[in-house]
Amino acid sequence: MAIVFGKISRKKDLYSLIILIVLLVIFALMLFSIFQKKSALIDIKPEEIDPPKINFSNLENPILKLLEPYDPPEEFQGDIGRENPFSSPQKNPTSPKK
Repeated sequence: MAIVFGKISRKKDLYSLIILIVLLVIFALMLFSIFQKKSALIDIKPEEIDPPKINFSNLENPILKLLEPYDPPEEFQGDIGRENPFSSPQKNPTSPKK
């Protein structure tokens, strides 16, 4: 009696090889990103930075004169809070009974 071995599909081998290669590439990228030498931040000396220049002539724009001052809201008059809109009417003690 002959011994018959299962036929291994070449497509299955090819897919397994592709998946293995992709996983190895992802693993290598993760290792290189984790153990990569951290680059130092750019050193900027305070002498190299110019102080900000503010153009105050923009405040004399006629459009800005049309703006009105903001009135703060009035203080709330009345009861704070409300009934729970998601509760059922049977369980809500403040709702009127039928």
